[in-house]
Amino acid sequence: MPKQLFLHCGPPKTGTSAIQAQLRDATPAGLVYPATGQWPDGAHHKLSFALQGRTSYGTIDIPDWDALLPALIDELDHAIAQTKDVVISSELLTPELAQTFLARVLPALATPFDKVTVIVVLRHPLERAASSYNQQIKDQQTDEARMPNVYLKEAGEQLCLMPLITAWQRMDLPVIFLNYHPSRDLVQRFLDLIGFGHAAPPQQTQRRNASMNGFGLTAMLCARRLGLDIDQRNALFDTLRANKSLNIWNGPSFPFAEGPVRQFLNTKVAADLQQVKQETGLDVPRITAEDKPRFRLGPEQVDAIRDLFSTLPLNPGQVSRLDNMLGRLE
Repeated sequence: MPKQLFLHCGPPKTGTSAIQAQLRDATPAGLVYPATGQWPDGAHHKLSFALQGRTSYGTIDIPDWDALLPALIDELDHAIAQTKDVVISSELLTPELAQTFLARVLPALATPFDKVTVIVVLRHPLERAASSYNQQIKDQQTDEARMPNVYLKEAGEQLCLMPLITAWQRMDLPVIFLNYHPSRDLVQRFLDLIGFGHAAPPQQTQRRNASMNGFGLTAMLCARRLGLDIDQRNALFDTLRANKSLNIWNGPSFPFAEGPVRQFLNTKVAADLQQVKQETGLDVPRITAEDKPRFRLGPEQVDAIRDLFSTLPLNPGQVSRLDNMLGRLE
């Protein structure tokens, strides 16, 4: 029976957390999801970071690659000996990093895999831009502080799909592009793709790596733009999460205004999706500016954000900037 290695390479904000949680928590019989290099959420980010020479990310220590490799090889050799397939999953694996990973791992195996396949998930650029922006503001290790519409204008094009597809196709390996849409059955379709859809249905789990709603996003964005340090931002985030009445994981989170969305869709996305269809056969859904209305903060929510910041030692200039930002996002 052929022994396969599937390299699931994301990219970020394409349902990777849900897939990784399923593979870690309910690994189908006959499949191995290595424990070596796992991040707390189940992704193999420690492998990706170690390949880049990183020693830490926030409070998480990253082992040296040479320390991780023997344990990983032991797991892979054991899987191959038992005729089991393997999935390695990290959205940090770019084409270049994936090639480096394979070049360091495959020659060290006692017995080779019969086949290595890369899996990349494609999500609509506008949806991914919204989710990526939310993640950048939420993740305390980033320095993102642009207003939403500026982010879409400056970073949105980087999330178009054809450059991603072209980069992966340059690899001398089979690459399968999986449609993120519809997201409700993405995990099941991923399992079907690797040949394990029959083994166990996806578990009903909590939402993974959810986006903050407009209230939470606005509060954290204001903290960044006011120049709060990482400890102050962490304290604010802890407050937001602890106050259940704020309910920051539910409600509208789309941050971009209609005009910039329409511009982005018309000038960047339309032609991109047409090329995707021609190149891969995947029909990424058409989205209009009207499909994604921006969240609106009500007067009570604006007052609640002001109350949150009133406990901080802001100077008059920061107070004025806070009022200006809240006015632009109401």
